[in-house]
Amino acid sequence: MVRDTRRLNLEDIAEMAGVSRSTVSRVLNDDPKVSDGVRARVREVLTETRFHPNAAARSLATHRTGIIGLVFPRVFTMMFTDPWASVLIKGCLEGSERADLSLVHMLVTTDDQASVDRFFERSVMGRHLDGVILASHVLGDKLVARLQESDFPYVLVGRDEHRAANFVDIDNRQVARIATQHLIDHGYRSIFHLSGPPDLVTALDRQDGFFDAIRASGIDPDSVRVECGYFEQVTAFEIVLRLLQSPNPPDAIFAADDAMAIGAIQAARELGVRVPEDIAIVGFDDIDMNRMFRPH
Repeated sequence: MVRDTRRLNLEDIAEMAGVSRSTVSRVLNDDPKVSDGVRARVREVLTETRFHPNAAARSLATHRTGIIGLVFPRVFTMMFTDPWASVLIKGCLEGSERADLSLVHMLVTTDDQASVDRFFERSVMGRHLDGVILASHVLGDKLVARLQESDFPYVLVGRDEHRAANFVDIDNRQVARIATQHLIDHGYRSIFHLSGPPDLVTALDRQDGFFDAIRASGIDPDSVRVECGYFEQVTAFEIVLRLLQSPNPPDAIFAADDAMAIGAIQAARELGVRVPEDIAIVGFDDIDMNRMFRPH
């Protein structure tokens, strides 16, 4: 029968396993100095009693919380409107699970100093987190500077504007150039660009790649139309619905993410414009939803 564990502490576990309190503590902290036999005996008692150490006490002793903060900057609705965000969250959750860590989602206005200061004092200086994953980088971001100054563990998903921070990224500019060149190689010359938020570094890199291909092909960049779809399917739908009813609609669209590409295809469907026969549409990210989506 499993003992009542509501009042069990390290001393109780040590007595039941026939070891010292410090040995139980070392087993809980995966100390390699504990012998395999002793470790197995202590773990058996831990399993039988379903014992879990007090999180607050363990944090004080180890200076670790086992919690990573996934921070979404400023554009709070991105978590709910951009399919890429769900892919990111899923990946972070899977990585945290493998590392036996907990993940919390946090919303911080990273270009507002007061918001950054509140987050920093509460979550970083208050030792509520062991590290931060910043979901994307906006121009004027103030959180990264604070994290760097404090030498607090962090990583950006997407580069910072000065390439001075810790980040994981793809070459957004190069990929956007290749995608746009693909349209040009298929004979399209009137290409419209659905861009992302104008202060998001990822969106700016993709726009730069788009114009790299435009200039290299000899197309006048001043003749190219660009509108911000904010990585939102509905916004892209409204833009393209209007665009395709204009006097001079484009013959191709490069959308800076797949959500906007899907919105563009839906707008074309609404008007009876065939994809790709009447207009070509290229997206970016290769999300699962886009791979299952068909123009017809």
